[in-house]
Amino acid sequence: SVRFDDGFVVNVELAKTAVEHQQGLSNRDELTDNSGMLFLFETQRKPSFWMKDMRFPLDLVWIDGETVVGFEENVPYTQTDPLLIYSPKTEVNRVLEVVAGTVKAHGVEVGDHLDIDLP
Repeated sequence: SVRFDDGFVVNVELAKTAVEHQQGLSNRDELTDNSGMLFLFETQRKPSFWMKDMRFPLDLVWIDGETVVGFEENVPYTQTDPLLIYSPKTEVNRVLEVVAGTVKAHGVEVGDHLDIDLP
């Protein structure tokens, strides 16, 4: 799980492998407000995300360790050609995908500490 500064908890599925990273939340009909996907990377990097086969908008939270270093809000799921690519401005080792509006609703800001509890 991931706990935000305001106490809000997101129950996360983990994406650790290249296959899991590529699949992400594609081809799902919905995501509940308190669920998400946490992408884990073994090394610091600037990963690229796209909305291929997505059916709902997302917020992407760029995370270094347990610190928010940036985010993309309300990333649309409409399919453009070519697909838009989203990447953090700095290297990260974790990325959290949550329902669009989560960042704003919970006042997430750069520099926030997240309590990340991995199984």
